Amino acid sequence: MGIAIGRANDDLTVTIGPRLTFSDHEDFGDVLTRIEDSDAKRVVIDFADTEFIDSSAMGMLLIAKDVAGERGVKVTLRGANADIKRLFELGTFSEFFTIED
Repeated sequence: MGIAIGRANDDLTVTIGPRLTFSDHEDFGDVLTRIEDSDAKRVVIDFADTEFIDSSAMGMLLIAKDVAGERGVKVTLRGANADIKRLFELGTFSEFFTIED
């Protein structure tokens, strides 16, 4: 996996690489730490370069939402391809996240 974390204005942007799976859970812990330590007003998780996520990745996203929510910060999922959007729909992620194209 490759994760890049950046900051622009009030957003903390997390760019996900080609795949996000169970094997990436330890690396995703760094994302959670950055969310906890940030004073960002919003977390944007960018899937523009992502081809595949598994159910573990969906769980990691829910954990990120909880960590951000403890600080009153919303999480936006952005740029997912059709297959990943379908997983978001099946998981009713629109109830928990803002989902943008």
